[in-house]
Amino acid sequence: MKKIFRHKNSLLFKLTTFGAGIVVMQSTLLMAVLILGGVLEETRLNAYENFNNRVEERKSYLELEMKNRWTNIDPFINQISLKLSEDYSSDQELLKSVSKDIVDMLRTTQTTGVYLILADDMSKESYPALHIRDYDPQTNNYSYSDLYMVVGPSEVAKELKAPLDRTWSYDFMLTDTNRDFFMKPYQIGFGQSDISYDSKLMGYWSEPFKMSEKDLEVMTYSMPIFDSKNSFRGVIGVELTLNYLANMIPSTEIQEKDSLGYMILNREESDRDMEPKVTVGSFQKRLIDKEDGLSLIEKNEQFGLYEVDSYSGKEDIYASVEEFKLYQPNTPFESEHWYIAGFAKEDNLLSHVQYIQKLLWFSFGVALALGTVGGAFFSYRASKPILELSEDFRSRKRDEKLKLRATGLFEVDELAKAMEESNNERIESASRLSRIIDLLDMPIGAFEIKSNSGTVFVTEKLPRILGLDSTDREAFQNKIKEIMEHPEKDEEDVYRIEGMPRKWVKLNTTETETTVIGVAEDVTEEMEEKLEILKERDIDPLTKLLNRKAFKSYMESILDSTDLKATALVMFDLDNLKSVNDTYGHKWGDYYIVEGVNQLKNIADRDKMLLGRRSGDEFVLLLHGFDSKLEVRECMDMFYSRLKDLPLKFPDGAIRSLGISGGLVWIESWPGNYDELLHRADEALYESKSKRKGSWTEDM
Repeated sequence: MKKIFRHKNSLLFKLTTFGAGIVVMQSTLLMAVLILGGVLEETRLNAYENFNNRVEERKSYLELEMKNRWTNIDPFINQISLKLSEDYSSDQELLKSVSKDIVDMLRTTQTTGVYLILADDMSKESYPALHIRDYDPQTNNYSYSDLYMVVGPSEVAKELKAPLDRTWSYDFMLTDTNRDFFMKPYQIGFGQSDISYDSKLMGYWSEPFKMSEKDLEVMTYSMPIFDSKNSFRGVIGVELTLNYLANMIPSTEIQEKDSLGYMILNREESDRDMEPKVTVGSFQKRLIDKEDGLSLIEKNEQFGLYEVDSYSGKEDIYASVEEFKLYQPNTPFESEHWYIAGFAKEDNLLSHVQYIQKLLWFSFGVALALGTVGGAFFSYRASKPILELSEDFRSRKRDEKLKLRATGLFEVDELAKAMEESNNERIESASRLSRIIDLLDMPIGAFEIKSNSGTVFVTEKLPRILGLDSTDREAFQNKIKEIMEHPEKDEEDVYRIEGMPRKWVKLNTTETETTVIGVAEDVTEEMEEKLEILKERDIDPLTKLLNRKAFKSYMESILDSTDLKATALVMFDLDNLKSVNDTYGHKWGDYYIVEGVNQLKNIADRDKMLLGRRSGDEFVLLLHGFDSKLEVRECMDMFYSRLKDLPLKFPDGAIRSLGISGGLVWIESWPGNYDELLHRADEALYESKSKRKGSWTEDM
């Protein structure tokens, strides 16, 4: 069943796939409607909007605090300006005079600190000042016991009954770290001549810094202060500790758990990236390197949403950024921009969107699973009778007439009926073919191999022709393969069956995708006759050696595939054959020739020589496969040495040695001119016969 289900063309597979495909199409259509209809996109935009609204509300709250409370110091500046116009015996007396105004200013603004720095010369490094701090401005005390003097005369602190801060100093000391909050408004106020003397137009928000080395980090809002005669007298302002600011931007407002919180940032008009100035929590410190700035990629312009590009973590971080409107147009510090940014992880920000997506995919998976299981179930119920019919058909013998059981499905039963008729007709047709072949009384057999059957259909004579003892398909195919591995040379479709007695068959096959049909004919008798004819054509009847034409063909074949390291062609001639024929007759002359051939056959090993007869008393020999010419020469010398020790007794009782003269030529390269080689060997032979018969000569 599993095999059938996995087959892509099975009815079970196709019906199951069809059912699952319908479910997939329906689910896909539903998801497309939700996605293309903008449901997911609208949910995503809602998440962006809610995130942006939280950040915008926090920005609005802080802006109100800045404008209506923290920087609302005009009434106090007016009072202090009037006092600055009066004459005092010392700066200490002046600071003592304005001390209560400074405290009232601190209470009203609810900041963490208020300061007044008297300055009339930019070249100094210390200035008379009064700096009072309240570490918890949300709870006011009717006395001054909750206040601390950070800078100023100790006599003033004593009069106010306010303790000195742990970082207290008598005068304000100017350093590299605290210079900007003082010098920037100082420079604007000191150089004031042709613009309004409205101090609030010259206010400056500083970046976080420390008033002294061991002090807390603070942000300040500073402005120049003038007396009633519009003379510049110093710098006045408020401070906010970063701890206090952090409480004003609670991270749980964005998300109750694992919130990334808010961050206050600054950017000069000429800069591209924002610089974090107030960070809350250790994660923000890991998230952003203050030195490198905050690099953002715009994600949604409508809701001021950005992706944090400078974060190198695996998860995506989003930021909603809103700008504070701190400076009015055409004021000295309008090029400085301050922002508040809220941060959220993508998974948290879009959790609702992701939940909907997961729900859609879950629904899709459940629908697909139900569709597949249901489709498989009903497909199995529909295909089971067909499978049973198939098994019943496959189990029947090939030569058995079919009678299949009904399935109860009209279309399938009609198909089964057609199969029965077709199969029975095939069996009848095969039977007729077998009877016809038997009537012809010819050694012919036929076979049919079907890919879906384990046995082979064969005619009656085929097992005897091919030497079969089984009709098993695999064994039969192996036998055919074995036969076809021994094709007969120069014969088409004729194969030799190894064994004794030798047999040849002619085998023709034709194939379709599922069937192989073949005919085998026993052609042993024809092949034996043909081989006998070929033998008579190539073999000398007296000596049983190759004749001159056959020798040339065999020699060329050997030289085409052998190494010519030491290869020689030798021409031999039987000495005194004419005299023997004339004296003892041609019959004894033939005996003389055969004895000479018997000796020539023993010159070398059979696999290193090829011997043939050219004419009556002339023979030609090919010596090959030797490692050196010296071996060939030794072989020739040993032959002639043996020849002398084998005397031949003639009919008259005379005993003489068999005389054979020879001429040898070396074959240095091949292909070459065969006739030229014979000519040179013949000349060497002639030299032997003219100088000393019964010897051999090497062509030089």
